[in-house]
Amino acid sequence: MLQTILIVLKFISIIFGSLIGIYGILHDFKDKDGNITKNGRNILTTMIVAMVISIVSQSVEYIIDQKSTLAEIKINNEILNDINRSLNPVRELRLSCNILLSKDSTNISNFDKRFKKELSLLKKNLRNIPSDVLLNEYKIVIPFREEFGEDEIFIKPESKLLPNELKEKLEYNAFYYNEIYIIVNKKPISIDSIRSKPFEIDRDLSLNFFAGNNPFENIVEDQKNNFFFKVIKNNIHLLCDNIAVDARDYYNNGKILSIQDLAGAQMIISIDNYKNNVDEIVKGFILSELILKVSEGREININKEDLSKIETFDNKPIYIYNFPESF
Repeated sequence: MLQTILIVLKFISIIFGSLIGIYGILHDFKDKDGNITKNGRNILTTMIVAMVISIVSQSVEYIIDQKSTLAEIKINNEILNDINRSLNPVRELRLSCNILLSKDSTNISNFDKRFKKELSLLKKNLRNIPSDVLLNEYKIVIPFREEFGEDEIFIKPESKLLPNELKEKLEYNAFYYNEIYIIVNKKPISIDSIRSKPFEIDRDLSLNFFAGNNPFENIVEDQKNNFFFKVIKNNIHLLCDNIAVDARDYYNNGKILSIQDLAGAQMIISIDNYKNNVDEIVKGFILSELILKVSEGREININKEDLSKIETFDNKPIYIYNFPESF
């Protein structure tokens, strides 16, 4: 409709201009004294009106063209974004993490005393013990001493230095049966909502990873976890490497299907344990590092400094990470 009006106005201005030109050739608009006649004033007024009509119609047409161009650019960008999303899907989700287990050892004091005592005795004779004996008997690996020093020791899960499944059952369960539960929302949730109802908030994407023994590893071969422990200056860290997402506890409402959909999103992370009576121990664990693999060749590295730590109503630690605004 507006385009039709503009075309009519443009024709009117052209017709007015043409008629005024013809009329000007055939008539004189000044009297003998050189003053503009009444017809001359009328023609001048008509010329001004025609000029205004022309200017207004051209301006409106320009604005419409600009809006049309911007709309086309927006459509093209949406098409390119959809293509980009299809080329960068979120898939093959895997997780690597570093969890500090024993910085605050109040709730594992009995095990902690035994561990530090045996570790101290081991360190005294460390240089006299061959590497193959350390590996096969003690289930310990020491990296290049020149690079790491002897304060950094890797311990395999079956090592006798770690909690005994029968004698130190609570500590064993707390160390070996952890889960990393992740919620991702495109629109961030308020901190107060997370504190009051951490597991009842809306979610666009939720993921669960077994950070330790996987109760389903005999069912799904791909989910047999690779985890071990590292000791740095008597503090025990749980390290999980490239563990697969638990397909039984995966949810996606369709809002996060590509890497681009993660831009500006909020990730909420909690350390859980699926064994009983270990909550107080697990509350003392600290998430030090997390690497989230979102597709083949694409990883998001998250350090402790990138995480905001809060506590829920029942004093459970929750970690919050905000993805970059663009990828």
